[in-house]
Amino acid sequence: MKAAAVGLLTLGAVCAWLTWPIALRDGPRIAVPVLVVGLVAVGVGVASALRRGGTAFGLLLALAGSLWFVSQWNTATIGNAALFSVAIVCWGALPAVSTHAALAYPSGRLPSFSVRIAVVAGYLMLVGVLGVLPALVFNPVEGGCQACPDNVLLLASATRLAGVLPRIGGVSGMLTAVVLAAVCIAKGSVSSSAARRRTGLLLGSAVVMLLATAAILFRSVVPAAVPLDQTTAALVAVQGISLCTLALGDVVEWVRVRRARSRMARYALEIGRSATTGDMRQVLAAELGEPGLALAYPLDDGRLVDSSGAPSRPGGDGRATTALAIDGRTVAVLTHRAGLSDDHRFVGEVLSAARLPLDNERLWAQARAQVTELAASRIRIIESGETERRRLERDLHDGAQQRLVALMLTLRLARSTTTDAADVELIDAAIGTLREVVASVRRVASGIYPAVLAEAGLRAGLLALAEESPHPMHVLAVPPDRLPAATETAVYLMVSALIRCGPVKVSIVGGERALAVDVVTSGYPDSMTEIEDRIGALGGTLTVDRSSTGTSAHAELPCGL
Repeated sequence: MKAAAVGLLTLGAVCAWLTWPIALRDGPRIAVPVLVVGLVAVGVGVASALRRGGTAFGLLLALAGSLWFVSQWNTATIGNAALFSVAIVCWGALPAVSTHAALAYPSGRLPSFSVRIAVVAGYLMLVGVLGVLPALVFNPVEGGCQACPDNVLLLASATRLAGVLPRIGGVSGMLTAVVLAAVCIAKGSVSSSAARRRTGLLLGSAVVMLLATAAILFRSVVPAAVPLDQTTAALVAVQGISLCTLALGDVVEWVRVRRARSRMARYALEIGRSATTGDMRQVLAAELGEPGLALAYPLDDGRLVDSSGAPSRPGGDGRATTALAIDGRTVAVLTHRAGLSDDHRFVGEVLSAARLPLDNERLWAQARAQVTELAASRIRIIESGETERRRLERDLHDGAQQRLVALMLTLRLARSTTTDAADVELIDAAIGTLREVVASVRRVASGIYPAVLAEAGLRAGLLALAEESPHPMHVLAVPPDRLPAATETAVYLMVSALIRCGPVKVSIVGGERALAVDVVTSGYPDSMTEIEDRIGALGGTLTVDRSSTGTSAHAELPCGL
């Protein structure tokens, strides 16, 4: 690519040097614009080819700039037979190469087989039929141009063919130019909005050049030569303006990419200074013009999460995905409309500039996902413990307690059938002991997991706790509706731990998102660590304040757990 670019730069410089004295004969007013048009096309094309990620488009544009100079050599005053002969052959190559460049932008490759066929046909008609064939039989002197240099490509003078072939070339070239203009228009109409935003100016420039070329060829059909008048000069000027606009389209896109990279760089610096994560989804959505953009980050196990660490499932609904990799490692996956990839160079430049903030946000997303997973793991542990508590409570209630009650009934039956005073006394003692054991088992079962809490809810559970406690409980407020089981259990155990220390006042107020629990007791609990861990696992907080009058505890728990 570099060698070809240097070669075309040299070619363009030589052609400009050869064209300057020819154009200067018409005065600086004509010569300067001619020189500027060609040099702009050659310079922009070479710069585009030498840029990072440069494609064949730059080479085609630089070649078109050189052909612009060559087209100026088709004049009787040139005084050089070789340059005059080259101009006869290559005059039609300028619109063909310019169209090829516009249709191949930005990748440098033609997008489809049908477009490739159209471009090849354009070269055959505009260069072969319009240029090469007439040059083989065209004798300038016999054609009436006494001042024209000799045609060094002349194989045999054929007056009839020399009169027919230019007309055939003019008609075929005119039709070809119109067809190529239609191809450019069709390509722009079926492209996505992103592609039209990037290639619209270039395709429009090619269409204008082709239509100007068709108009020139239409005017050359009847006299079998291009009339050298003001109209032709104006059409040639339109071709030059179109070539400059073609180069301008690439410059505009380059500036757009550079500005996007600069914005991404500034954003990366802001992220680095603040040492926090930003919302890269909004930044990239605004930069790429894609409001529906979704951004996900991969975890070590292959799952995808968004910036908050929540699970994400990219794709669907005909949307496309693009993976951004750094050193072979995928750091982000973008989900977007399929047409966004048509603007692949701009998208690639933006994503390349956004790698640092994306990688930074990926680390934050992974950390948040780990925190979320840890919280979920703690909840699963609590739920598993609650399940085990229910099982133990059920085993004690339905197993040991029921058997003890059955044994007590058997002893009572035995007492009713015996008359021995000593036996009656022993049986009464055994029944009393069993009654105490049954009460102890009931208290243990209730402490392991209060069945009334699961069956009737928090209000009933607190009332049962108040009945069993030696200390009074004053309940100021309790939500009437049932709460999630894990939340009810956490509140119950919190109140249970504090009522052991002395009388308590309980206030439980439910909001839209959080449940506020306030418990005040005159005593001092030994430790609230287990209760704090349980509430923290549910995503809540517990604050315990000890003073000279007792202990006050305030907890906030999410209502949606």
